[in-house]
Amino acid sequence: MSMELIIKTPEDAFLKAVEFNYSELKTAIQNSLEKYKGLTYDDSQVAEAKKDRSTLNKFKESMENERKRVKKLCMRAYEESFEPKVKELVSLVNEPISEIDNQVKTFEEKKKAKKDEEIRAFYAENAKDILMLVPYEKAFSEKWLNASTSMKSVQDEILALVDKVKIDLSTIDGLKSDYTEQVKAMYLDTLDIAAAIRHGNDLEVKAQRLAEFEKQKAQEMPKVETQAPSESLKKLYQIGFRVTATAEQLQGLKEYLTVNNIKFERI
Repeated sequence: MSMELIIKTPEDAFLKAVEFNYSELKTAIQNSLEKYKGLTYDDSQVAEAKKDRSTLNKFKESMENERKRVKKLCMRAYEESFEPKVKELVSLVNEPISEIDNQVKTFEEKKKAKKDEEIRAFYAENAKDILMLVPYEKAFSEKWLNASTSMKSVQDEILALVDKVKIDLSTIDGLKSDYTEQVKAMYLDTLDIAAAIRHGNDLEVKAQRLAEFEKQKAQEMPKVETQAPSESLKKLYQIGFRVTATAEQLQGLKEYLTVNNIKFERI
């Protein structure tokens, strides 16, 4: 039994064209629309303009409705007797395709997992010097697992990465920056030495601006001069005297002496 879709309806039976009075109608429309070319309505002709617009819209709508009706007639045989049956046949074929596709994907995933193990082992052995700084997950590239990427090219890429990281870290140390640790942290996060150096430069510029700001702020602050207490205020004197006053005056004197921390006693 042949597994080929064969159209049994003769091609001559298919609708070749939809015949209608195209030429005559086109000429009639062009002649009818001639009067509208360059036509300008004034304020007193608004009602007439609306009427003309309505007439043209109705004519256009009638042609559009007929176009849609004929399209449905032309598509009826396709939509009712051909398309649904072909879709049913396609769905039958999709079932084994899906099953085979799942098996192929499982096979490919196993193959990738095995290759990933081999790459991990190579990385652990050959990237010992940077393993703590650049773990496998950081160095990993999805393309390494592609069937088109050979193990030899992956190994060469890993070895090149190890050399690059060592050289880049040495370069950063050679900058003698106050922000070496921050630059290294940025580099290990991106493995982009240019970006890391730019980050260090930005930190230095910001620190310089902050220092200049603090210096200017200190210069603008008013100076407060403090005077050391005179020797006369530091030295204590003791005198004795008799006071004649009212009870209220004596109470006020007592409060004054107390508030000002002046020692006194009765004679």
